[in-house]
Amino acid sequence: MSELATAIPSLRAKTLEGRISWEDLAGGSFITRLGELSVELRRDRDGDIFLSLLDESGRRIERTSDLPPQLAQMLDDLYERARRQALRVDERIDALHKKLDLL
Repeated sequence: MSELATAIPSLRAKTLEGRISWEDLAGGSFITRLGELSVELRRDRDGDIFLSLLDESGRRIERTSDLPPQLAQMLDDLYERARRQALRVDERIDALHKKLDLL
């Protein structure tokens, strides 16, 4: 397990509190910028989720691997919350309901 994995609970908590904003990078990836560093969440073709720490030039300097089950579950939840925030899922579902109500 990488040292980066210890940041997962805090990233999840700050996302839940609305203190971290995630952006869509397309292709199943989401990013948040924290000063000179960025954190990227990426889902690969096999469905595995990875958390990466990027430097100011976007170079990956660390990536999570071999997470214990509890952290893997937290990372999965973080990914889903980042995805919903970045893609504005709740807002768009509300808009859909409003459009349907007008029909």
